[in-house]
Parts: sequence; structure tokens; C-alpha cells
Amino acid sequence: MKQVIYYYLFLKVLIKAVACGYLFIADSTGLPMFVLGVCAVLVVAGGIVAFRHHKSKTKPNEITLFFIAEIIATVFNLVFLSTTTLMETSIFDMIVTGSLLDVILASVIIVITMKSKTAYINMGKQRFAPQANEAANKIRY
Repeated sequence: MKQVIYYYLFLKVLIKAVACGYLFIADSTGLPMFVLGVCAVLVVAGGIVAFRHHKSKTKPNEITLFFIAEIIATVFNLVFLSTTTLMETSIFDMIVTGSLLDVILASVIIVITMKSKTAYINMGKQRFAPQANEAANKIRY
């Protein structure tokens, strides 16, 4: 499951980077530059997490923090755009700003990573009964 989450992260960052780059170069969007800047920051942060995973130096906290930042940025973009602009959006605009589905998927990923993290923590607290051969070795004759 961990690999699927990182593949999703990599694909999401790649698609956001392409959409943000296209909108920045084409200059055919009604989105404010602030929204494109927020998208660029998310792309850089996601790229760092994906690169660190590729080098096997990432922790579950990093992926959780990235998706929390994505939820905050998506909610901010949706609220900001709904109050300031009225426009028709293209698919690229929707990819850059995010949607409610992005918030739901990020929330599910956060729950999954937090459950797997606590499973490892709880496992260290359990006590196991000694095996039969261990008990026999401790008996003195």
C-alpha cells in the first residue's frame, strides 16, 4: 500500500507540474498568479518527498505533512476563487486549484499512513509468551 501512495504522489505532482507550467506559459487563464504560486510550492514540496522516497530516506510523517498541505492549499484555492472570480474553468485550471475529490483522497491517505504508523508503535508494546524451547532452556536440573 505504501508503494501505491508514493506512485499516486508522483503522478499527482507530475500532472500538477504540467498543468501549472502550461497555464503559466500559455497565459490563457483567468487564475491569479497567487494560485499558480501555491501550485508551484506544492509541486516542489511533492517533488522533494518523491525524490527522498526514491533515495529511501522518507518517513510516513513527510507524506502526511505533504497531504495536509495539499488539503489546506486546495480548500484555500476553492474558497479564494469562489469569492473573487467568476469564470469558466478548463481542466488545467481544475487540476491546479484542486477539487473536493482531492481533499477526500488526501484525507484517506492521511488516515492510512497514520494507521500504519500507529500499528508499528503499538506492536512494540505487546508482550509475547516464551516459546517452548526457551522455557525448557531456563529450567535448571
